[in-house]
Amino acid sequence: MRGMEGIIDQLDRSLEGDSWQGASIREILEGVTAREAATHPVPGGHSIWELVYHVTAWVRAVHSRMLGKVSELEGEADWPPVRDTSENAWTAAFEDLRRSQSELIATLKTLSDVDLNAPVPNRDYDRAHLLHGLTQHHAYHAGQMSLLKRALQHQAKEATSL
Repeated sequence: MRGMEGIIDQLDRSLEGDSWQGASIREILEGVTAREAATHPVPGGHSIWELVYHVTAWVRAVHSRMLGKVSELEGEADWPPVRDTSENAWTAAFEDLRRSQSELIATLKTLSDVDLNAPVPNRDYDRAHLLHGLTQHHAYHAGQMSLLKRALQHQAKEATSL
């Protein structure tokens, strides 16, 4: 599987499951509560929730770039703050990521392999590079989410053994 079909497959696997590098984002987030997602187990680090917002922001930015628009993320656009820490807001945050990626994939399915060679606005690379970068971005942040989840589980275990 090559070209656009392969990229779509990798994006889907990285979010929903059966990814080569390990657990998908969905698999990592299973069982994570809103309280856990909002916690910062690593001083100065991001929370799982902040990472979900960040990944969502980049899915949207890549989608915008695929549509030929200039999209720059800085500050809160790149790292949106978590303002509502309810369970409903946590569920909505992950569903928003899934919806954003579904919208991107719907656009990608309208394009051909030849379209991967088109340049990205304001960048010195093509769409293929951009999309491969997004799959790498997913894997990188999935790894961070996994480590944060493990840290939270370790902290909970230590708290119960006291």
